[in-house]
Amino acid sequence: MKTTESHIRRDRQETLPLQIAEHLRERIASREYAPGQRLANVRALAEHYGVCPVTVLKAMEKLVAEELLTRNGRRGFYVSRRVGMRARPLSCCFAFPERMLGKQFTPSENDCLQLEIYRGLLAGCVEHRVDLQFCHFPEEASQAALRLQANRLKAFDFVVFTGQQLSELQALSAEERPTFCIMNTLAYKSRPAKVIPIDYDRDGANRRLRDLLDGSGCASAAVLTSTSRCSEGRVLAFSHAAQELCLESPDSGRILAIPCNTRNLEARLCSFLRKLAGTFLFCDTTDFVLPVYQVAMGLGLKVGRDFQLAGIASGCGVLGGLLPQFTYLHVPFFQLGLQAVELASRLLRDGVEMVTPELLPVTLVRGETVHIPLTNSRQLAPTSKGVC
Repeated sequence: MKTTESHIRRDRQETLPLQIAEHLRERIASREYAPGQRLANVRALAEHYGVCPVTVLKAMEKLVAEELLTRNGRRGFYVSRRVGMRARPLSCCFAFPERMLGKQFTPSENDCLQLEIYRGLLAGCVEHRVDLQFCHFPEEASQAALRLQANRLKAFDFVVFTGQQLSELQALSAEERPTFCIMNTLAYKSRPAKVIPIDYDRDGANRRLRDLLDGSGCASAAVLTSTSRCSEGRVLAFSHAAQELCLESPDSGRILAIPCNTRNLEARLCSFLRKLAGTFLFCDTTDFVLPVYQVAMGLGLKVGRDFQLAGIASGCGVLGGLLPQFTYLHVPFFQLGLQAVELASRLLRDGVEMVTPELLPVTLVRGETVHIPLTNSRQLAPTSKGVC
């Protein structure tokens, strides 16, 4: 049966392909053609509109270019599933292995950065019309349990992970849907190829830390870190920077590596801080910052005068209210969560081709614990003081 004259008129200024495309567009918008539905073949539509098949084909190709239709070889044309995604909220799963936090706990820097990521995800979901669910998955899972976990993810349009956690589930998820991984993913050699990394500029953070060290006027450098980070990552980069600047660089006597929750933390810090006159101290684990202030006060040392202190951190929780204010490079964990949701929306709703996302930069929060001369102020852009 041919369509009515109100839809296709040969005396109109628009060409016939444009008129047919407009009519099909209206039928898609009204859900007469639902997302994923296959349209009639070109010959049938040509008979319906009373035109030749080439005219219909031109109209269909226009709608393919607009991403309203997709072409599946000989099977024909289908309404793009993105049409439905534009009309409805997307669904996101934040997959994590940690157990639920207790009602009372003392937040560590790691807890704070996780909370910043959560805030970013929630803000992004509000902005881009996304329904977010936090889903717990056990880290150790049999193959049968892993398949059940993967089946749970079928209910979501995209999934967000952090770090190397749940790496097997990350790989399975990435085969089926857009899958993002936040934090240090670029550094993991085992990261599944199809997982989209979301990270900050770690090399840039190390370079800016070197600039702080260079401008501090200190003749020596030291590191306070956890046991697991002595010979890698930021500690290693800081040690290399000290060597390049011809300072008395961190060595076995200039690196204190102890667990944050060790029972004799105060005694070990006391012995360590006595040796730091005129030294630049890098706190790789900012959970140590408050104990450093407390022990230094007991020794009669003033942070920022007797030794200088800096770190790379989220800036939440443990860093608030310190006097003199702690100097640190702020890592944009909130923005990382926000970026994951924004990229997912662009990918699923707009069909933007996904490439490796740009690394987010760190910014300096100026405190009083590092001397920043005017010659370096051009390199280290100021930010507002206080918790970021």
